Order: sequence, then structure tokens, then C-alpha cells
Amino acid sequence: MSAVSFSVASRSRCRACILSCAAALWASVAGPNCIRFFPPPAEGGSDGGAAIYNNTTDPTNKGATYIGAQACGACHPTIADAHRVHGHAHILTRAQGEPPGFPEVGLRAGVPNPPQGFDWADISYVIGGYTRKAEFIDKDGYILTTGMTSFAVQWNLSFPPSGTSPGFVDYEPDAAARMAYAYSCFACHTTGPLPLDENSPQFQENRPGFAGTWREAGVQCEACHGPGSNHIPDPGARGIFVDSAASACGKCHSRGDDPAVILAMGGYIQNYQQWPELRASGGHSSFSCTVCHNPHRSANYDLDNAIRNQCSNCHTKRSRTNNLNDSLMRCDRIVPFPVELRGG
Repeated sequence: MSAVSFSVASRSRCRACILSCAAALWASVAGPNCIRFFPPPAEGGSDGGAAIYNNTTDPTNKGATYIGAQACGACHPTIADAHRVHGHAHILTRAQGEPPGFPEVGLRAGVPNPPQGFDWADISYVIGGYTRKAEFIDKDGYILTTGMTSFAVQWNLSFPPSGTSPGFVDYEPDAAARMAYAYSCFACHTTGPLPLDENSPQFQENRPGFAGTWREAGVQCEACHGPGSNHIPDPGARGIFVDSAASACGKCHSRGDDPAVILAMGGYIQNYQQWPELRASGGHSSFSCTVCHNPHRSANYDLDNAIRNQCSNCHTKRSRTNNLNDSLMRCDRIVPFPVELRGG
């Protein structure tokens, strides 16, 4: 046996040993109902194990082009139906002269009117409006702020766990200039975003506040899996990009430059910091988000299917919330409810 082949074989045996030890450790501490793989067997491998991902490193899928969520749904109808209920699909919605429409299952969703002083004809897009809150983008591509309009311009949806009632509240009251809906915002609200630069010197829909472009509004299939044109001719190759590491979700579910820091304001944790909170959660810090979450299912409107592991599945000898107020923290969430509904 050559030195090279011995090295490769040794590494393979070492890797297998590590995985075996890790599985044994998990089994020793986890309850019998813990789900260890994503997707689970019904959506993943035919042998009842983990699904096969042949591309975990190339988000361009070998230089593919975008085909759109509707095309993905033609072959993946079950996942497409689930995703339509997810907040990702509705984080950015075109207004088109009337209130944005949302799936009927979104019982708390909807924005009845634009802010004071504006008609729907003045609004190009609504950011959110489906799960917690909504901000409004004017026809030039600028986000409405209290500082520039003197009005309460953020719509809060009803959210009983935090005691939030529907109504308008201030948004960025200290803003002294128009707030462009910049790439730093729409990169996490769209599919196929590109910043304005010499390689892509374009403004989405020629609106001056949109410095850059995107292929689809909302976080659709190709936002996480990359452009899909090369997947269509040979889906059996399973070459579509899949990154199930928590850091993949953390690109948008975090704030600031340091994921080790959890930002707070006014006594509340700021929103969209699920990755930093996971990193600070002790024994869960090494978990992928998909250990507990099905990323295609809505934890707001499809909770029974969205949570793959209830805490009690693994923590069989622990109380539901460790004596915390259940209205503020549920066992199926690492992230507590009392977070600030401030946008940005």
C-alpha cells in the first residue's frame, strides 16, 4: 500500500470513528425520539438516514442561472406548498396599488392601510407584514421613517405572547435623511441580490433607492440553494447547493459584525439574532438550526410540522421551560419572545 493510499484510508477510518463516537454520545444523552438528521427519512435518504448532498461548497451550482420558485415547485410541490406559508416567502412583497396579499393560514398577517399621509399608490413594496411587523418603501425605493415623515410608519401585527397589539408605531424617529432600501437590507429579503457596482451598475426597477438588483422578491428557493438551471437536466445528481450549517442561516439571522455578540436596545434583545443566541446557548451551540427546525416550514403558522425536535424529545428529564414563564419562552424555541420589534 502506498503512503498516499494509506493516508487516505487512515483518514476515512478516522472520520468514521469520529462519526461513530459522536452518534454514540448523542444516543447516550438524547431521548429516544430525537431526530438526528435533516431532512428526516420521509424527505431524505431512502435508507432512513440522512439525505445525500453532493454539493455543499458551491452556491453558484457551477455557474447556473436563476429559474424562479415556480419552476422549483413544479418538481417539488410539497416543499413549495410548505414554503408558501413560511415568512421567508413574504418578507418582501410588491404592493401594486393595494394591500399585499398573504396566505389565509396567516391569521395575524396583513396590513390594512399604509401610514398616515400615504396611499397605496405611493408604496412600491412592503417589508414583512406577515408575522410581526411591516415597513413601507415609497415609489422611489426609500423606506418610510418617522424622522422624515413625522408620522408613525411601522405597522405592528398582533402578537399575544409579547402583548403586542396591532397598530402603527414610530420607526427610525431620528432619521435625518431619506433611508434607501440598500443592498445591506435587501440582500436578506430577496433572491439573487446583487449590489450596485461596476459589474452590475443597475438600480432595481430604476428606483433610485434600490442601489442594486434582485431576481425575486422574498427569500425563495434559490436564495438558500443557489440558481437552479443546472439542476433541472440532472436532478438525480443531487448537485443543488445545500448548506445545513447554522452559519448559513446566520448570514441573515444576526446583527453587527461579531456573531459572538448579542445586541440589545432599551432592555430588549434586538430582532433577527437567532444565530448569535444559538451560539450562546451552551450545549446547543454546536447544533445546526435544522436539528430543531424544518427550514421549509413556518414556526408561526405551521408549528407542528416546523419543529422537528421538541425540547422534551431530547431532554426527557427536564421540565418544559425550567420554570420560566411559558408566555415569554416556549420550549420549542431557543430564542425568547421578548425581543424588540424594531426594524432595520
